[in-house]
Amino acid sequence: MSVKLLSADALRADLETIALTWPDGIPPQQQDRVNAIKSELKRRGEPTERPPGSPAPAPAGPLDAMTTEELEAELRALSTRNDDASQTRFANVRFELRRRASAKTEEAPQQPQIPPRALEFPTDDEVARVVPRRPAVPAPKPQAQARPLEKKPPATVCGYTATGRQDGSVVLEYEILSDTGSVLTARVLESEQVDDFIAMMTAARTRARKMATGE
Repeated sequence: MSVKLLSADALRADLETIALTWPDGIPPQQQDRVNAIKSELKRRGEPTERPPGSPAPAPAGPLDAMTTEELEAELRALSTRNDDASQTRFANVRFELRRRASAKTEEAPQQPQIPPRALEFPTDDEVARVVPRRPAVPAPKPQAQARPLEKKPPATVCGYTATGRQDGSVVLEYEILSDTGSVLTARVLESEQVDDFIAMMTAARTRARKMATGE
């Protein structure tokens, strides 16, 4: 029966019966009812302990012919007695209540177990709804073409060799080859003379190209 339909005395009696039936520890299947009873008594502002001096009646009879409510009432009454006969009856009543509670738990419908694969692997449709679409990766920017390396000046041209010195002058050397040997001629050109020499050679090259092309 729902705890909301029971009186406060009946709720406290249930708590006492459960504690007497399982003095060594309340099983998990009874712990939910204990929590529900305590919550309901707290909501009503009622104490969880039964007032002293109000023992429940203790009907006696064959255990299998008594209802669960009658057995619970007798168990509570027997808990206040210390004689051997009462203690023996108390143990028998408690055993019967435990047996009925265990049988009731076994008869309760079991929740269907979900196959492990259904727990571990969601369907493709569920994955498609949950997994966000990966953003498009922008195309890499084309790398700038490397600047062509400057042409390394030649070490010698037609036998001429030019060498720079620390004072800014240039040594112009020219090797003349003949059948009898070679003659090396050197000339030092100052900085201004080097500029004039380059200008002279550039002008001569320009004239030669114009004559070659007929311009």
